[in-house]
Amino acid sequence: MALHRSGIQRVPRLLRGVWKPLNRMAERNVSGMLDMLPRLWVLVVGGGTIGNGLDRLDTEVIGIHLYGSAVTQLVAGTHAIPLQTGSVDAVIVQAVLEHVLAPMQVVTEIHRVLANDGLVYAETPLMQQVHAGA
Repeated sequence: MALHRSGIQRVPRLLRGVWKPLNRMAERNVSGMLDMLPRLWVLVVGGGTIGNGLDRLDTEVIGIHLYGSAVTQLVAGTHAIPLQTGSVDAVIVQAVLEHVLAPMQVVTEIHRVLANDGLVYAETPLMQQVHAGA
């Protein structure tokens, strides 16, 4: 999976940490989750860019997002995920649920596509200001 940081190369190096501060907690949490995975299928909801800690994924990744990118496999909305029930072993959703129209519907879809013994890593910013890319 190629690392893709939308637009950050255009920001002066000294300002990059302000423009998109590194979320070290997410890196630690995702790393712990990846250590527990059987290394099968991981769905990254909002997978238009590489989230914090996801550059370490060495398994089959399905990135779903509203627009295509180098790391997106499915261009679709997340209110109706176009995957079979129980088809993924883990779901990662970082800073996405606050952007969708019906968060509970997206969570229901995540639950539907997740295998019975699957794992979910979800994070939603609490005190982060604007955090969408350019």
